[in-house]
Amino acid sequence: MRTAVITDIHANIDALDAVLADCDSAGATEVIALGDLVGYGHDPEAVIQRLMERKVLSVMGNHEMALLEDSYLASFNGEAAKAIRLHREWLSKASMDYIQSLPRVIVRHGARFVHGLPPDSVIHYVSRTPEKRVSRIMELLKERISFTGHTHLMSWFERRPHGGVSGDPVNREYLNPPGLAGHSHGDGSGDHGWQGRSDRLGLEGHRHGVSDDEPDGLKRGAFQPEHLSPLQLDGMCRYLISAGSVGQPRDGVWHAKYVIWDREKRCIEPRYVVYDNRQAARKIEKRGLPKRFSSKLLG
Repeated sequence: MRTAVITDIHANIDALDAVLADCDSAGATEVIALGDLVGYGHDPEAVIQRLMERKVLSVMGNHEMALLEDSYLASFNGEAAKAIRLHREWLSKASMDYIQSLPRVIVRHGARFVHGLPPDSVIHYVSRTPEKRVSRIMELLKERISFTGHTHLMSWFERRPHGGVSGDPVNREYLNPPGLAGHSHGDGSGDHGWQGRSDRLGLEGHRHGVSDDEPDGLKRGAFQPEHLSPLQLDGMCRYLISAGSVGQPRDGVWHAKYVIWDREKRCIEPRYVVYDNRQAARKIEKRGLPKRFSSKLLG
């Protein structure tokens, strides 16, 4: 009844091993990954092999897409593209086959798991999507709770009951139309107009809600290390949870981050995990990857 949701590992095996150990100690009964298993980091092969060993379910992230598709890789900046090209050399055929097999979305336990923007986008950012559209997406989805990665933030949306079409079939043209604000072929590093900080989303100082003037009964908040109490889920509401990042922080907090969904207690537990981030940073530089990817691990 306790599902660990991890995302944006970015080839950081040191962080992943620490998080998996924490999952075990916290009593997680399964682990689901939300993509971006590769990119930026020093050991994509070890990460993929560990996920296979642990039988972790995963969806595809935009870095996996870049790994598989030259046309998408061409949209990455030079340093991010360099990391992907090196990862192609370092990954075994078995690992590449695993990556090739990843779905865009997983539906499990009545929840939706996706890398980017629900229902199934790999490349759109929740953080760049207008809140009215986020609210409408949450209303249209069959599932009352969705988990997403891509932003590297520990944040959430709660949509209170509102008269409308909850449970209606998903209109995918509306949910993920071409040219949607937030569509980005950048490398996701925070260097293309968005710094990946909770204050840029208007979340600074929030955890369990904000003002009442948000669209369609939408509340938003951010998990923060000084406030680690669980987010209690209201059975009448809908939720969209951003699960942070295991291996490449962008919020100024260097810990490896993930969440646990406790279905019995109906809550989301934020987890901040200590690991040897300095050793991981040294490994990035030792393997010839850009130094700025190692500096991000240091907070």
